[in-house]
Amino acid sequence: MLEPIIIVIFFIVACILYLVELAWIWGGLAQSKSITEPDFTTPLTLIIAARDEEENLREHLDIWLTQNHRSYEVLVVNDCSDDDTEYVLAEYQRKFPHLQVVNLKETAVFKGGKKYALTLGIKGAQFDRLVFTDADCLPSGPNWLAMISTQFTDQKEIVLGVGQYIKKKGFLNYLIRMDTIQIAIQYLGLASVGFPYMGVGRNLAYTRDIFFEAGGFKKHQEFKWGDDDLFINQVANKTNTAICALPEALTLSKAKEDYLSWIGQKRRHMSTSIKYNRSTKLFLMIKPFRIVLYNSFLIVGLFQAELLISFLISAFILYLTHALIFIVLNKKLGKVENAALFPLIEVFLFIVNFLIYITTWLKKPTKWI
Repeated sequence: MLEPIIIVIFFIVACILYLVELAWIWGGLAQSKSITEPDFTTPLTLIIAARDEEENLREHLDIWLTQNHRSYEVLVVNDCSDDDTEYVLAEYQRKFPHLQVVNLKETAVFKGGKKYALTLGIKGAQFDRLVFTDADCLPSGPNWLAMISTQFTDQKEIVLGVGQYIKKKGFLNYLIRMDTIQIAIQYLGLASVGFPYMGVGRNLAYTRDIFFEAGGFKKHQEFKWGDDDLFINQVANKTNTAICALPEALTLSKAKEDYLSWIGQKRRHMSTSIKYNRSTKLFLMIKPFRIVLYNSFLIVGLFQAELLISFLISAFILYLTHALIFIVLNKKLGKVENAALFPLIEVFLFIVNFLIYITTWLKKPTKWI
């Protein structure tokens, strides 16, 4: 049995780590300010890589092509699709002159791939400022492109946006939304305090210059994915990166509807983390270490009669602080989730993500999910 003084010391250390995380990362994001005056005139190219996306393009392309912006093009790279994606794009091109299309064909020696498709899109873009999303996504409003555009400055060559999931009934949908907003708080929070480490391809922007100066995706070409997080991990720093955390600047997409599909998606994302730089890996270790340390010694302390009341009070204060900050950030990121449950869901997601992480390294994913 551990001595009560040892339990108290470790619990205090865990509480300090908890408060530092909430004050520094969460608090940094809460205090950050994205520019809110839309820019309708700066030329932009919106790039979408699409593979077998006939249905999503029919449903979403109109919305991308009718953004409130006076100088932009939409460039869709058809990445060796087997469905009628090519014909859908040809139909839209007849109606929208600012839609550009690149069609890739699979051969015996060429199988396509998202990084290759995006690289061709970047090379073929008419404008230097590039915005990226996926075919299954929708913008949260008609000013989405203008809000992303306004975050670019002479110094800010990268803009990190937020990709959320459409709210539906069911625990899996709730879990996915909570997981997504937790990830967003982490990468936007670290970016807001000067440590950008990733972005999401559903809502991301950067300049063509920074892409070619970095050698494109060459440093992680062996990975089929990582066009968003690995590339941003490579090129982003505190001076060249802006965040766009505004409700009118989100992208929305449909969440996976079964657990196996979601786990497969998670495994693909996790499989790229081995290529993160050392400082990123160190920062990403803080949160799981805090969760394990705090919850372990909280549970141990609750079984000590002399510590029970003080530990309950401390836990309640931290729980309330966590939930209140989450309310602020949740509104900032454009969604209203259950703040009262979030600290508990965070622990549950930690366990789930840990198990998925283990399976990822036992058998790495091989498909573009």
